Amino acid sequence: MRMRKTISFVLVLALVLGSFSMAFASSSSSRTVKEFSDVEGTAYQDAVTVLSALNVVAGYPDGSYKPQQTVNRAEMAKFIITTLGLESSASGASTNFTDMSGYGWASGYVGYSQSLGIIKGYGDGTFRPGKTVSYDEAITMIVRALGYTEAVKEMNGTWPAVFTQKARVLGVTDDVNAGGSVGATRGDVAIMLYNALTCNMGYADADGVFIEKKDKDGHIIKLISNLDAEESEDYAVITKSDADDAVVNIRPYVGAYAKVFTLTKGSDEDAIIAVGDVKSTFVTGEYKAADKLIKTADGTEYKLDDISSKGICGTSKELDSKDTAIEFVNGETGSSGSTILDSDQQTLDTDKTGAIVTVSADVSGKTIKGIFSVLLWKADADEKVEADDLKDITSNHTLLGKDFAENDDDEIDVTSFELFGVKSLSDIKADNVVYVYANKDDEITRIAVGTTVAEGEITAIKEGSETKVTIGGKTYLFADEKLSKYNGVTTDFDKNDVDTGDEIKAYLDAYGYMYDYDAVSGKADNYAVVLEVGTAGTKIGDKNQIKLFLADGSDKVFDVDNDLFKASDYVPGVTTTDAIKWEVTGGSIVKYGVDKDGVIDSFENLKDGKDYTTVDRSGKQIDITAKGYYDNTQIRTGAVIFSFDGVPGDGTDMSDEDNYGVTTLEKVLDTSDVRALYVTDSDKIAAMLLYDYSGSDEVYGVVTEAKKTSGDSDYQATLLIDGAKKTYGLSSESVYSKARDGANASNNTGDKLFKLEFNASGEIKGLVPAWTDSADTYATEKAIVADASKSSFSNNTYKYDTLSVKLEKDAVVYKNDSGDFKTASTSDLKNLKNGATVWFYDTNDDNNDGLMNIIVIDNPGTDSDTSTGSDVVTVTYVNSSATKFTAGGTTYTINDDTKLLDKDGNTIGIGSEDMKAKLTAGDKLSSIKVSNGVVTSMKQAE
Repeated sequence: MRMRKTISFVLVLALVLGSFSMAFASSSSSRTVKEFSDVEGTAYQDAVTVLSALNVVAGYPDGSYKPQQTVNRAEMAKFIITTLGLESSASGASTNFTDMSGYGWASGYVGYSQSLGIIKGYGDGTFRPGKTVSYDEAITMIVRALGYTEAVKEMNGTWPAVFTQKARVLGVTDDVNAGGSVGATRGDVAIMLYNALTCNMGYADADGVFIEKKDKDGHIIKLISNLDAEESEDYAVITKSDADDAVVNIRPYVGAYAKVFTLTKGSDEDAIIAVGDVKSTFVTGEYKAADKLIKTADGTEYKLDDISSKGICGTSKELDSKDTAIEFVNGETGSSGSTILDSDQQTLDTDKTGAIVTVSADVSGKTIKGIFSVLLWKADADEKVEADDLKDITSNHTLLGKDFAENDDDEIDVTSFELFGVKSLSDIKADNVVYVYANKDDEITRIAVGTTVAEGEITAIKEGSETKVTIGGKTYLFADEKLSKYNGVTTDFDKNDVDTGDEIKAYLDAYGYMYDYDAVSGKADNYAVVLEVGTAGTKIGDKNQIKLFLADGSDKVFDVDNDLFKASDYVPGVTTTDAIKWEVTGGSIVKYGVDKDGVIDSFENLKDGKDYTTVDRSGKQIDITAKGYYDNTQIRTGAVIFSFDGVPGDGTDMSDEDNYGVTTLEKVLDTSDVRALYVTDSDKIAAMLLYDYSGSDEVYGVVTEAKKTSGDSDYQATLLIDGAKKTYGLSSESVYSKARDGANASNNTGDKLFKLEFNASGEIKGLVPAWTDSADTYATEKAIVADASKSSFSNNTYKYDTLSVKLEKDAVVYKNDSGDFKTASTSDLKNLKNGATVWFYDTNDDNNDGLMNIIVIDNPGTDSDTSTGSDVVTVTYVNSSATKFTAGGTTYTINDDTKLLDKDGNTIGIGSEDMKAKLTAGDKLSSIKVSNGVVTSMKQAE
């Protein structure tokens, strides 16, 4: 199917400039259009949805469509006849093929298709209805159905080439990757029929020339005209309300000047099912008032032909002097003057020069002859996204703090917004640049996704009205310069961050502008912390060496070029050749560069530098804000941030690399009481050294093993974190002791999930039980299941008695499985038994929305009435309150009625208070009887 008429200002995403006849998309949940479970989110969704609404295709009783299943020749005949709207006519048709036994249901379709010259049989008089139809055969049938039979001279070529070539010209095979003699699938056949709906129908005249069919009013008949749909008589600008009421997603066409097709029958009668002929072309770019043009990002200029003097009509034949343009802001009709139109909506506002806009226009070549509508997209949120941002899409139906509209099934309504730059939400990946646009109700209407990274050396920077940066031979502009004034994008990546000679990775937005970057190498970002300066009295020993802690978290001893000792420009204020007089000591932030041999050949002691300001706030505790400010100074995107375990003067060795670490801006945002040394460059913080810092990333885990080691760390623990096993070093014996207790699954309830604290070396220095106040966990709930019949889990909600807990859709579950914790699933909440104990947590590394993201099934419970019988088991653990004990690998619950019997069956203790003195680890028991999850009695075996 040919694409809609659009000129994008991103080359890789550019849509072609040219006419197209129709467009379809996925169905709206507010309609009764059928939805199929196995095509949602696939390449087949649009085609199957539309054809289903037109009663061309149907699914299976289980709600599936089975797009990968192949189609046989009889089924293909039915598809063709139903697409032509001739199903009732075919009911009385018959065929003379000799092999239709068992395919009586298809006889009419086959016979009618044969009479129309659409299908042919084999030389032996058979049709072979059960034979899989090949792509070549399916394409031939579709092309013939449009009127391109062998009676048309141009079709008298070699089969199948003449038909497959015509199909490509008509757009029938667009988005179909397979072909040839292999079996055609239901999904691909749907796409080809869907594409054919836009095609004009015709016939061969007496001379064999293809003549397009027309109705009584002279309108060309399209394939869709045969179905229960009609085209509007007049052209009009498509509005938000049109998109809201459409059966299919026409939101990308809001603002277009077009005709639409509506259904003529059924419960969705009069609903828009497709966009028909489009008279306008979308042009997106920067409005330059003085030059009377719109300039796209690739440099193409579209002249505004008399738009300023004659109003929006210009010289367009489609418009007259009474017409006004419609304004849209974030997909909704805007107020007068909200885009680049003046208040009269007939002229362009010269004060809005520089705005990035989309105009729906009458375009001839590179000239805009008239404007139908103007669209301004103003971002409500923008970010180079991380994996956690993307989790919000599925878990909370939000993105960058903005909500998706939901359908009646509480799922994201994919028809409520437009995607630009990717085909589906699942295509958005970490490190993509994402702009989110929302309506007045704060619901997402558009998402623009940049997926391209420009990587290489900066060979030129040209400043002027706009800064042009050349990377790898291509020129790029800054999003900060182009999109901040009118289009709502805010980024602190600008021309002051880079220099020629730097090697960077520039992250581009959906429009091709540079939004963010990572430094690969270059003098602009080679920050480091000094560990030691080489002299005869240091560990290094050579005065021409220096040991640095680097931005990648490693440490290295560098040779230093001798010329640096003679050039005071490198170390301002120092003229001596003695390296120790550099006035840099352990803990100083410096800037350096190396030659091809790895020798430092450029060096700046930032403490004394002319171009930088170094500020020491080690004696103050200042917050890093959620917006990235510290000490009233903005931290630059891509700033190098080091951490140090101690504070200067507290005795912590500042020459020991083990006391240092690195982190990122994203990880330190919204952190309180931070002590730091920082360096500013062009009034923004470019490098920081955070003191007494262990990391603000809040990590929670369940300990499965703790042990002593002979490696770099004396102690080590393995934990379940985010559902996966991870191993860390432990900083001390006391931490090891706590980890060892935590690894005992039968230990006190609540001490299973821990908030982890790390030192700069990445070792765990603290294990804080997540249920305690000191962990500052946002929310916790606990269920002790005495009666499992009252326990239920459905729709991500766990209920027990009066307790009701809502879970994240991607909540992580850990379960005590015979004394060992393992990753489980929320389905385990459906199988809890009497005596089960479950902890629910909304941890602070999540969204603090009251939805529980970690669940610990500390005890899954037992059947109502059980007994160990005469088997003897050894008690391995009794908790301090004697309400729980572990024996034979199973954890049991004691209440005030639990009886302890001696080996002769005499009662010697009742309840937890008696058990404190009478039940200890090492005791041997038998006949442990459990009812409703609680021990009723147990007998001493010795």
